[in-house]
Amino acid sequence: MEEHDLHLIIGYLEGNLSDAEVQELLHKVEVNPEFALALSEMADLWSKPPAKHEHGDALQALDRWKTTAPDDYQKSVSEAAERTARRLNYKWYIAAAVLLGMLSFLWISQLRYLQPVSGPAFTIIKTDAHKHKTITLPDSSVVRLNASSTLKIPKDYAAETRTLHLDGEGIFEVRPNAKLPLIVRSGNVSTTALGTKFNVNAYGTDSCVTVSLLEGKVRVDMAGEYPHSVNLSPGKEVSYRLSDQTFALRDFYKEGTVGWENNTLAFHYDTWETVVKRLSRWYGIAVRLEGPVQNTQTLKGTFINLPLKETLRQIAFISGATYDIKKDTVIIKPRLEP
Repeated sequence: MEEHDLHLIIGYLEGNLSDAEVQELLHKVEVNPEFALALSEMADLWSKPPAKHEHGDALQALDRWKTTAPDDYQKSVSEAAERTARRLNYKWYIAAAVLLGMLSFLWISQLRYLQPVSGPAFTIIKTDAHKHKTITLPDSSVVRLNASSTLKIPKDYAAETRTLHLDGEGIFEVRPNAKLPLIVRSGNVSTTALGTKFNVNAYGTDSCVTVSLLEGKVRVDMAGEYPHSVNLSPGKEVSYRLSDQTFALRDFYKEGTVGWENNTLAFHYDTWETVVKRLSRWYGIAVRLEGPVQNTQTLKGTFINLPLKETLRQIAFISGATYDIKKDTVIIKPRLEP
């Protein structure tokens, strides 16, 4: 257990956590049995008066345990308790003492982690530019993977958890299982669903991760220094900005978000920066802007299963932009508004 977890528990018992911290604590209770056990035991001890020499006993117990536990394990588990016990008040000593009481159990139950082991085995599925793939998972859930995307599926998927790792974009149709929610992880953003359909846009080169809900209900957890949790209803999306860990809730334009499933490239008042990024990803070619671009300029248009040159010709007709193709790069010059 990390020192941050101890701070969360003590802050909760003292009633001085922020709303975001309370949400983080409740999430940890839900997904981490060891954390839930620590919270329960600390709550039981919280109102008891300190025994004589309680502080010294806790530190002595910690020192005794450190002489018997394997170096690698005891270092990682006991640092938070030692730092806490040596500098904070009595109630923090309770936290340290409870943690010490759990050490033997954790040591025994996690001995298998002390030996070098290989990481989890994954099936890795990738798509090229302008290519889509449909993957049926062992539980009959279906993933439609957009261009230039990577999906990692654990070899033991659905044995104990249903967790997927996505870099790119995909639509997920989740087979209902109330006891085993499906979780899609994309960096700091995790999307949890029981039975639903949603789109995740999480390319590693982008500044945002966006989750759009088509059917059902999902919870989106955003980790980091300022964790957030949001429940989405159909027609809503949350966009999480990686740079400052802020997020925005909004309606979304369905064809622009998931039209790619039907080979439709749709823009709905998108900025030129977004247009260039999506064109590059869609056709697998470098696309860049040239010349001044006004922030107010946007593009609206739908292009169904068209080759690159025809898409560029129609964009030029709609927007007044000009373009040039030089070897493997497309250069677009937006028309300046008067």
